[in-house]
Amino acid sequence: TKDTVTTGVAVAAGNTLIVVGGRYLGSTGDTISSVTDSKSNTYVVDIAGFGFPNTERLGVASGYMTTALTSTDTVTIQWTNASANSYFFAQLTTYSVVASSSAKDQSANATAFRVQADGITSGPTGTTTQDSELIFGVLAVESATETISPGASFTMRPQLRWASSLVSGVEDRIVSSKAAYTATGSWVAGNQQELGICMTYKEAAINPVFEYRVPMYT
Repeated sequence: TKDTVTTGVAVAAGNTLIVVGGRYLGSTGDTISSVTDSKSNTYVVDIAGFGFPNTERLGVASGYMTTALTSTDTVTIQWTNASANSYFFAQLTTYSVVASSSAKDQSANATAFRVQADGITSGPTGTTTQDSELIFGVLAVESATETISPGASFTMRPQLRWASSLVSGVEDRIVSSKAAYTATGSWVAGNQQELGICMTYKEAAINPVFEYRVPMYT
C-alpha cells in the first residue's frame, strides 16, 4: 500500500527534500520500497524500515529537486506490504545545503525501552567522510502525550502525533569536522519505548578554493 501527501509548501529546484515515512502495521517486516513525487524527481531510500517491535515502522528517503515542487504537488511513499491496511504518516523537510548526488554518508539507528533520565539515542554513526555535513535525526517515543526535546546543538522541527500512540520529530544540525555523530533527545516523564535514527548527508561544495602555483625559475 502507499501513502500520498501534499507538500504544503514550495520546494525550490536545487534543494533536497528529506522524507520520513511511517506506518503502523503490527509487523516488523514492512519497509519503504520507493518514494516518488508528482514532478518526477529522483529519490534514494536511505533507511528502508526500522521501528518498534511489531508496531510502527519508520523509514527515510532523500531526493534532489531537479524540478521545483509547488505547495500542491504530492509525494508518494510506497511500502513493500502493499495489501495491508494501515495508519500512515509522512514528514517532509527541505534543505539547500545537501549535495546533489551520493549525498548519504553515514547512519545509525537504535530502539529500546528506556527510563526518562536516559533519553533517546540513535547510537553513533560511522565517522563522516568530509568535514561539512548535515546531521539529520529522527526521534520517536511510543506515547502520543509526550513532547520531545532536541539533543545538544540540534534544532527540533515540528513534531507529529500519530495514531494516538506515537510522537515523532526530526532534528538537525550542521557540523564542520569529521566525526561519529549521534542523534539524541529527551521526553517529558516516565519510562517509554523510544527510537532514534541518525543520518549524515554531505554538504554541497560552497565557495571552492582553487590553488594557484606560480612557476619558479633558477
